[in-house]
Amino acid sequence: MSGILDMIAGQLDDQSLGQLGNQLGADQGSLASAIGAALPMLLGGLERNVRTESGAQALQTALSRDHDGNVLNDLSGFFNQQPTQQDARMVEHILGSKRQAAEQSLGRASGLNQEAIGGLLQNLAPMVMAALGQKSRSGGFDAGQLAGMLGGEARELGDREPAAMGMLNQFLDSDGDGDVDMTDLAQQGASLLNSFLRR
Repeated sequence: MSGILDMIAGQLDDQSLGQLGNQLGADQGSLASAIGAALPMLLGGLERNVRTESGAQALQTALSRDHDGNVLNDLSGFFNQQPTQQDARMVEHILGSKRQAAEQSLGRASGLNQEAIGGLLQNLAPMVMAALGQKSRSGGFDAGQLAGMLGGEARELGDREPAAMGMLNQFLDSDGDGDVDMTDLAQQGASLLNSFLRR
């Protein structure tokens, strides 16, 4: 079974990237750089959220209630809509206190403005949740199994891109928002996205 990020990246062809770029007012190169860094960032935030039993249960409940995976079945229709307040809250919940620092680093490295980065994360978070929802439903996962799956995804990504993921882990585990500069990770974003796409 393919990984979460591979499932998402498999939907991001040139047409969909162009459509998302039009929504955000972003060129495809800058967009690819930001996406490649933002996807593992969101996955890493979720993996940390499920390290507690209550966090894993909350995610499992949210997936079973609100995320059946249909977003990935009609990505064109999804990108034709503007992000909602619910999407913004989703990003806030996933990244917590790291959200603002993550947006700033992604913006500096990719050249996208804060509004575009915020919109990008609000588009990507529902996609990550949709992919998780699909895998959780197909596997019949309970909260513990969901946490185990996310841990496995994070380890696999670390094996694939150890330098980038080491930087991301340092950022997510730091005590303060400004302790770790994420610019280098964001600068590797385009190559990270290409590795998900295997192209």
